[in-house]
Amino acid sequence: MTTALKEWAVAVNALGSGAQTLLIRKGGIHEKKFDVPARRFLLFPTYIHQKEGLLKPEWHDEYHTSLALFDRDSTHVTVRYFAEIANVWTTWDDAAIAAVSDFHIWQPSVASERLHWRPRHPLYLLNLRVFALPAPVGLPMQPEYGGCKSWLELPAVVDEAALHPVVDGASFVARQQAIEAALEPYLEKVMSLEP
Repeated sequence: MTTALKEWAVAVNALGSGAQTLLIRKGGIHEKKFDVPARRFLLFPTYIHQKEGLLKPEWHDEYHTSLALFDRDSTHVTVRYFAEIANVWTTWDDAAIAAVSDFHIWQPSVASERLHWRPRHPLYLLNLRVFALPAPVGLPMQPEYGGCKSWLELPAVVDEAALHPVVDGASFVARQQAIEAALEPYLEKVMSLEP
């Protein structure tokens, strides 16, 4: 079994293309709070809650592409990417969230709404190193994969030696440093966690 993080298909595609490395998470409706139970995991694409208006305009075409590939009646889901957490930060600060707006696909209002939903819990910022699987993995859709929860256990084996990074090492480090620099003025309001 391999742990998987559920995320909007458009965000998974942004991660898989190397256009984004940062995820902003608060947890699913059926979770009391968000947690990070694994440092390395598959990215499981979801479609149900995606909305064009929640994305920056430059991601609207990718949103429509992801929807065109979605078949509500499909009995399988295709997983294409594996991720490793490089950094985890938590925050309750709007200014810190605004500072990393250039590093994700969501409208600024979405990040702020996520921050203020369940205000007793922090917003998580996950900086991910993403890898393409050597071949897409098709898995039979199971009832337990549905619902508003963040994490799944999938019956998939990942050959980590065969993974290919979607962003080369130097470019990833440069982006990581840019995110860290954007958050630096807010360090007393942002907590860095061990991935």
